Amino acid sequence: MNKYYVWRYRTFDVLKKKMRLGQFKNVLDLGADSDYFKTLLNPNRYVSVDSVKILKHFGINSFEPDVDMDLDTIKKYPFKDKEFDLIIASQVLEHLHNIDHAISEIKRISSRFLLIGLPNDMRIDTRLRCLFGINPINISKFAHCRLFDAYNSDSFISENFKEFKIVCKVLIYTGTGESHIPNKIRLMLPKISKNLFAGEIYYLLEKHSERNG
Repeated sequence: MNKYYVWRYRTFDVLKKKMRLGQFKNVLDLGADSDYFKTLLNPNRYVSVDSVKILKHFGINSFEPDVDMDLDTIKKYPFKDKEFDLIIASQVLEHLHNIDHAISEIKRISSRFLLIGLPNDMRIDTRLRCLFGINPINISKFAHCRLFDAYNSDSFISENFKEFKIVCKVLIYTGTGESHIPNKIRLMLPKISKNLFAGEIYYLLEKHSERNG
């Protein structure tokens, strides 16, 4: 297993424990990449969604998602209303031009819980790249369409997911391939300065009961 996959797996292992994700049995993973969550959660039903074209662009050729679709161009997700107990959108929304449509579809097919992961584009390694004149976000067709930091991500969640409440929020220090950093340290650094050291921000959201609004 290469450093990238170790890094992703360790990140999701932290989320599983902190958010108690093992309880969910019917899971949809948008932008699944390589099924990290399926291995960790082992739900009764797991549906992976990604674009084979985009995966190949990033050199991922061995993984075939259950549903091959581009979240930015598809008119309607091929799923029923409230079909999934948990919908995962980890490091996905920042890539979408048509983000309002994606959010609308995600909320339509969610029966109760969402796991949303956003990047912190103002973390320390990104700032250092800017200092040396290096564009922190790859210039490509599939680059980030919008910038998040450890502060405006909260506003984004509250404004776009008003039907949900935040059950758990986890900040994780990340850097591609830095799997040698122990998880305890990766969780401690964002507490020192979340804007500098939180590489990724994860929210577990639960839909407000319809009875209580």
